[in-house]
Amino acid sequence: MALLETMAAGVPAVVTDVGGNPELIKHGETGWVVPSDAVEYLTATILEAAANSAVLRDRAEAARHRFQESFTFKKMISNYSYLYRTMTASR
Repeated sequence: MALLETMAAGVPAVVTDVGGNPELIKHGETGWVVPSDAVEYLTATILEAAANSAVLRDRAEAARHRFQESFTFKKMISNYSYLYRTMTASR
């Protein structure tokens, strides 16, 4: 939930490639996804992100937009409803 809240707040994130992180954050678009075992790469990515305010703004806006398009409560309920209707219609 913290990552979704971050996106909703328009904060781009540097995340590791574990769990659902890569499903939420699109590398190079809404944030950065780095391998989970690459501390040096993670550090370099954080420093690069901090040094480029224009990229941070672009990814912040993209993260907020992605949240609004895909992860609001209303959108998730709509998606679940569609999924259930599809599953029950095939029976």
